[in-house]
Amino acid sequence: MLFKQNIFLLSLFLLATSCGHSHGDGREKVLDGFADAYFNYDFQTAAQFCSPESSKWLRYEASQMTQADVDRLASKGFGAAHSIVDVENLSDSLAQYTLDVNDYYATAALDSVGRVVDHMLFKVSLQRRNNNWEVVLDSPLRPYKPYQNK
Repeated sequence: MLFKQNIFLLSLFLLATSCGHSHGDGREKVLDGFADAYFNYDFQTAAQFCSPESSKWLRYEASQMTQADVDRLASKGFGAAHSIVDVENLSDSLAQYTLDVNDYYATAALDSVGRVVDHMLFKVSLQRRNNNWEVVLDSPLRPYKPYQNK
C-alpha cells in the first residue's frame, strides 16, 4: 500500500514539474511542426499544420523561390531553428506566438540575393477549429522586428 502511494505521489510530482511553459492541448506541437517546415522552406509539410485557407500563401511563398535560392539553401548545410519568445492567448480558441528564428535564409527581391540572418522575430497565429489547433496565415509571414546585430 505504501509503495502505491509513493508511486502516485511521484507521478503527481512529475506531472506538476513537467508542465512548465507548454500547453497540453497540442498547439505547441502544431506550432513546432509548422515552424520547422516553414522556416526551412518545406511548404508542403508546413501546409499539414495550417488551415485550408492558408495554403494559398504557402503556394505564393513557394512561387517566389528562385533556383539560386534553392541552391543556396541546399549548400547551407544546416537548417533554421526557432524558439518561443512569447504567447498571447487572445481567446480560448485563438493564440498568437512570437518566435525567434535563428539562421533563417531570408529570400530577397527577384533581382537580388538572399542571405542567412542570425535572428528574426515572427508572429504566428493559431486557432482551434473542431478541437484541433492549426496555423492561420492571412498573408505570407514577414519579420515584424528583426534583431539588430551589434
